[in-house]
Amino acid sequence: MAKILCGISGVEFTCQYVPMQLNSREYVHPIFALKQKELERLYNKYKYNELDDTSSYLLFLAYLNSTNLIEWRVPAQYHSGTEAIIANNFQHLVRLVGEMNAVMSPSLQFARISISPDTKRLDNVAYWLASWESSLEDFYKGNRIQAKKRSLAELESRLEYIIKDPDRKEEILAARLADWAAKAASFPRNMIKVAGETIQCTEHWKHIIRKCINEEAIFSVERETLQAIIEHCEQNLELGSIYTYNLLNILNKGLRAQSEFCGLQGFDFTILDDTMGVEQQNILVIASSAGAGTGAPQQQQYSSKFAYLKAKVAWEFSQEISAASQKAAADNLNI
Repeated sequence: MAKILCGISGVEFTCQYVPMQLNSREYVHPIFALKQKELERLYNKYKYNELDDTSSYLLFLAYLNSTNLIEWRVPAQYHSGTEAIIANNFQHLVRLVGEMNAVMSPSLQFARISISPDTKRLDNVAYWLASWESSLEDFYKGNRIQAKKRSLAELESRLEYIIKDPDRKEEILAARLADWAAKAASFPRNMIKVAGETIQCTEHWKHIIRKCINEEAIFSVERETLQAIIEHCEQNLELGSIYTYNLLNILNKGLRAQSEFCGLQGFDFTILDDTMGVEQQNILVIASSAGAGTGAPQQQQYSSKFAYLKAKVAWEFSQEISAASQKAAADNLNI
């Protein structure tokens, strides 16, 4: 029966035949020759408490060794705190090993760990794992940034073509600008409630941008939200670019359309009686836009629903004021 001292774990194990003893770290326990798929099967046994403490220790070291990032200058040392180190870090280690294997890129580099007399107790293994995870996160972040840049470049290329096209359709331009702005200005991605439905804020803002070129749909948009989008874009986009210029033109067009509705712009000034309240004055200004027509506006008389609604509201206000004036005149006659 041969006795062998493992050069990685420091665990002594035996094999049959030829009585001898190897204590100079010439060999390691067979578990360190297993492939990661086989280690995974053993890890499942560990999760169900089917391995003893020594087997769990060997398996943990085998996972560390499988990363090819460990240099074993001396064997690891098993001590009273080893079980806790394994219990607190094993799941993290297994997950990291899986993620590290999934990324095959020469640009991704991990810190190498040397097992020396100072580190053989594995007390700092949590920091080793955190370092590897940080490298992964930086790699993913860099990839996301590069992917975002590529995506923006493709969007901007298509946008430039649409913007310079004299026969472009404003609906298509608004949709493409909305997609571009969501990426370039990093629209909020939190979930919000809109009309009783849950929607991502990014998608809601993109819908609003598309509504800005529709003089009817724009009135379903809250003015505060529209102003918030404009402010966000002004703060997070390059104001000198043709994409930002066209985007802000569309947003401000929607803002102006809301202001012009119900006669808030585009009517002649009227000198009002100082004795009238603000509400009465607003009603009179709107009513003055109704014109001298005697009949209620009909939708077929107008080029768009927006124009029809505007005229209809103004006409209804004018009827209210006319009725109020007639009542006041009759009251005066009865005095």
